[in-house]
Amino acid sequence: MTTDATARSAGKVAAVVPVLTGAGRLADMVPAGATLPRRTLFHAGPPFADRKDIPAPIRNAAAVAAVVEGWARGAAQGAKAVDDGVIMLAPAQDHGLVVPLAFVAGPSTGVLRVADEAGAGSALAAINDGPPDGALRFGAPNAKAVDRIRRLGDLVAPALDRALRDDPVAL
Repeated sequence: MTTDATARSAGKVAAVVPVLTGAGRLADMVPAGATLPRRTLFHAGPPFADRKDIPAPIRNAAAVAAVVEGWARGAAQGAKAVDDGVIMLAPAQDHGLVVPLAFVAGPSTGVLRVADEAGAGSALAAINDGPPDGALRFGAPNAKAVDRIRRLGDLVAPALDRALRDDPVAL
C-alpha cells in the first residue's frame, strides 16, 4: 500500500534530472557560504558514538586520508591522531557529500558535482579511487593510495572540471 507521503517522495525522486557539472577538490567545491569543519575527515554512514566504534577499514582509510591532507607523516601517526581526537570524523552526507564503502574524504579529495537540471540542488561525490588493490574505499592500508588520492584531487579533478565547464554530462 502506498501512502500520499511515499507517492510525493517518489515523485520528487522521479523528477530529478542529474547532470555532472563539475569537479575539483572538496574544499573548493562546497556551496558558497558553506565551510568544512577544521581537521575533519568525512565517512559514509552515521556518526560514531565512540572512537572505539570506528571499524578498522574506516580507521585505515582515515589514517591514509590524514597523510594525504598533510596532517600526519605516516598512516600510524594518522591513525593515532584519529584515535586521540586530533582529527575528527564526520558523516559525509551531512555535508552534501557521498563517499563509497570505507572511503574517507578530506578537504583535498577530488570530487564530482552532480546537479539537478531541474534546479532542486546538487551534491558532491568522491572520485572513484581505482582498482581494488590499494583502493581507499576498501579501507586496506596501502602506500600507493596516498599518491593516487593526491593525483585525483590535484590533476584529475581540475582536468574533468575544464572538460565539463562548457559541456555538462547528463546522467
